[in-house]
Amino acid sequence: MVTPEGMKMIRTTCTRHCGNGCALLVRYDGERLHVRGDPDHPATQGLSCAKTVRFGERLHAPDRITRPLLRQNGELRECSWETALNEAARRIQAVRHDPRRMLHIFYVGSYGVLFRASPYLFGRLGASAMSGDYCLDGGIEAQTRDFGECLEPELDDLSASHAIVNWGRNLDAEGMLPGRHVRAAMRRGVEVLAVTPGDPGYTSSAHRVITIRPGTDRFLALAVLRMLDEQGGLCPDSCRAAHGWTEFKRLLRESSVADLLAACDVSPEDARALVRAYASRPCASILGRGVQRYRYGGENVRFIDALALLSGNMGVRGGGTYFASGERGHIDYSWFRRPEPAPRSLPTHDLGAALEQADKDGDPVELIWVEGTNVVTQSPDSERLANAMRKPFVIAVEAFPNDTAEVADLVLPPALMWEWEDVTRCSSHGWIHHSAKVLEPPEGCLSNFTISQEVAARLDPPVPFPDAETVLQEALQAPNATTSLEELRRCTYLPSPRREPPFVHGRFHHADGKARLPVELHPEPAPGPEFPLRILSLVDKAHLLSQIPEAEQRRGPSTVYLSPDCPELARLDRTAPLELVTEFGRMPVRLELLTGLHPEAVFLRRGGWMKCGRGINVLIGPHEGDMAGQCAYYAQYGTLRNA
Repeated sequence: MVTPEGMKMIRTTCTRHCGNGCALLVRYDGERLHVRGDPDHPATQGLSCAKTVRFGERLHAPDRITRPLLRQNGELRECSWETALNEAARRIQAVRHDPRRMLHIFYVGSYGVLFRASPYLFGRLGASAMSGDYCLDGGIEAQTRDFGECLEPELDDLSASHAIVNWGRNLDAEGMLPGRHVRAAMRRGVEVLAVTPGDPGYTSSAHRVITIRPGTDRFLALAVLRMLDEQGGLCPDSCRAAHGWTEFKRLLRESSVADLLAACDVSPEDARALVRAYASRPCASILGRGVQRYRYGGENVRFIDALALLSGNMGVRGGGTYFASGERGHIDYSWFRRPEPAPRSLPTHDLGAALEQADKDGDPVELIWVEGTNVVTQSPDSERLANAMRKPFVIAVEAFPNDTAEVADLVLPPALMWEWEDVTRCSSHGWIHHSAKVLEPPEGCLSNFTISQEVAARLDPPVPFPDAETVLQEALQAPNATTSLEELRRCTYLPSPRREPPFVHGRFHHADGKARLPVELHPEPAPGPEFPLRILSLVDKAHLLSQIPEAEQRRGPSTVYLSPDCPELARLDRTAPLELVTEFGRMPVRLELLTGLHPEAVFLRRGGWMKCGRGINVLIGPHEGDMAGQCAYYAQYGTLRNA
């Protein structure tokens, strides 16, 4: 495609850690990157987020690391790639005889197939690994317990919905593609309700916004079920399709609607609106990631699942639950998987303490390779983790001088998106994507794949490594979609078979074909008198995770928000400096008021760096959710004080 200016637009796609999976038109004029959505893509239809439109700023950022850095005499100094790769190999070789002492920390910084090169390398070395998750494993585990597998319908099935209930997904800040479908449903007259603790961004994609006490979604879901039950609104076929219905029915009928609504601080009027939505059939349930980031986050998801199931809204087009897409089988990512389980796993939610304990036990981690995550910034109890990571030799594949680079002993700067070719999928639609290379990386940067491949070749004996072309070709020989790399390069995006509504005809993916129901309802842990406010560090529309320019973070303290109805306001002098405080630390902040936020919450945007005084996870304790080792970021309470 050629622009009116005569410059060629390259068809490519976004590979970043985001569910929207946008197809894009990109051109590079030698100085600036010009990005816009590809209007011809059948699923994304010209969609592009502000984060990606501005991605050229990240590629050409003045603080981008473009030469390897090696710590010498306490300081990171530039070195050659030959020195850096040899040093990485030497350090790995020194502990190769006891691979427990190597820790591979990896997260999905890209959905690209080739991006998985370091898991391939360290899996074959038998290194220690991480357990648990930052993002969504708690909810996946909950849905797997309920339905046998975590699967969501196609987004365009929302065109058949009679009602949609959004349990905490901010469709303005991070759910652009689902948001487009929801707003289209609203224009057709479909009733849309949103349940949220009050962060902004819901009013454009919901007719009614219901503010809930943070962490208590399960109580609201059970209250709506109880109200449906009282009016004979449960689906008999769905009740029969659920193993454990008798036990659940006892829990349901012993519950008081008044008590449940008091627990979640939702009015009877709002609850009745939810009853009408779920009774309208089909009603779709959209679940946000934050629902499962509480102490009982998995339980929150399970009770929402139970509501969707027993109201007769599972297995039908226009119903279902939207949390994570599950495996579509249209790209084969198996090339990097470990041949054997890791010899030990350290918990994501409490990594600093785990490293300290391993050292005390005489079984220390002596080498850490971290890639695809700014692990120090993004982990709970950040300061403890940073201190614990200063003892092992840390190799960071990192492009910016963030908190993780600060503790690294060797920094290997990678090429970034559009500076190398890859093949990718996304979680919001079933298209297979080619991410074409648009421009050359800076001279001192190598692709993630090349970095791991070069290190593998320097070991003794070397770790055999496939070539990139073979990996991409084999990834496209998937169970549900087969194509060639040549065809995908030519077309940029290709379809996979359309998914039918999951669990149709009431057949679930447990061995007996039945769903499962939760049998216990835990009370939400209450705050203590010293720290009465629930801390919610939520998605930032402007930036992906912690990919925030350092210069922007140096402009002043983070902004936190309280409700105008928050009781804590009465004791604060808003003209004097303020701090957000927990038992783990304190952070300077500035305060603004936010109408609609729950009065017991303090809200701020996530992703700030510790080195810039904005590291919120310094204040967040190592709380573990109830399922899959999920980081329970929102289990933390705190307070605001005058400094």
